[in-house]
This record gives sequence, structure tokens and C-alpha cells, in this order.
Amino acid sequence: ALYLGLVAVVVFQISKIFYYRHKLSSFQSGILLLTFLWLSFRAALFLFPAAPTSLGYFLEWLPTTFQIATFLLFTMFFAYLVDRAGWQARKRVWKAAAVAIVTLTICITTASLLSIPHIGVDAAFRIHLATTGLSFLAIALLLIYYSYRLYDSTFLPVAPNVPSP
Repeated sequence: ALYLGLVAVVVFQISKIFYYRHKLSSFQSGILLLTFLWLSFRAALFLFPAAPTSLGYFLEWLPTTFQIATFLLFTMFFAYLVDRAGWQARKRVWKAAAVAIVTLTICITTASLLSIPHIGVDAAFRIHLATTGLSFLAIALLLIYYSYRLYDSTFLPVAPNVPSP
């Protein structure tokens, strides 16, 4: 019920974006879309549990990729807020890195699922946990860095202009 309630809130927010004709290529739209996908997958899996097959594990592990993409988008947003002047120069690098990380996560998840007949479910699950854990750790460190820089540039008091004697 909680996931369905959250899906309803996200759908309401997305409908407001369309109603007020906001930019669809904004950070808000991307975060809401990824959140909607993640919540929809989770809600569907709670209502209709997947069978313990490779496809079932893929459906259970796929929402993690949406979470990684969402946290990457949050980190990109913080980087944008910290360095608006240099954002256009760094935007391509951020986009390429985000696509590479999400693609790598999907590829490793798929490879570990295809290796289940050879290495077993437990080993494949450990590989999945290790790769997603490392991805989340790297993103969390970046998010902490940009959060500190944002806090530093926004909330720390600036020395007043004192005239030279």
C-alpha cells in the first residue's frame, strides 16, 4: 500500500509538470520519471512476486539500476548547483559517466544472471550486491562532496567587505 501511495504522489507530480508545461528535460522530470519506474517495479513485484528463475531475479534486481540512475541524477543536480558557471563544459562528461555507470550496472547484472547455471544463485547474488554496493558507495561519496560544497557556498557566512585602512 505504501508503494502504491508513493506511485500516486509521483504520478500527481508528473501530471503537474505536464499541466503547467514545465521543461521535460529538467532534473525534476528525470528524477520523477526514474522514481516512478522504480516504485512501479517494486509495487508490481510486491503484488505479483517473481518466480525464482533468471527472469525473476532480473525483474527483482532491475529496480536497483533505477535507484543508481536516480542517485546519479541527484548528484548531477548538486554538481550543477555548485558550479553553474562551468556546468556547460562539464555536462557532457557527467552525462557520459552516468550512462556508462548505468550501462555497466545493467551489463554486470545481466552477466551475473546468465552465469546462475554455472556459479549458482548465491554467488550471482553476491556479485550483484558487490557491484551495486560499490556503485552506491561511489555515488554517495560524490554526493557528500557536492553537498559539502553546496553547503559551503550557500550557508557559511561570507566575510563582510571591510574597507582597507
